[in-house]
Amino acid sequence: MRSVVVLTKVEERNSQQLSINHPYQAMRTRVAALLMLAGDRLRPMAVGERLSVNRQLVYNWAYT
Repeated sequence: MRSVVVLTKVEERNSQQLSINHPYQAMRTRVAALLMLAGDRLRPMAVGERLSVNRQLVYNWAYT
């Protein structure tokens, strides 16, 4: 399965900063999930397990 999350180098760098510095934990988690999905590194199920969130949430984040 190919990832639908494709990030440029600038987007990846900005996302990394957001995943660390955003004031809301939910946003940090979402951005971290998208970073993990980018580049076909992990599947949504594995991302959900790693971040302790429902895998359906990860699918929703990736496909919306």
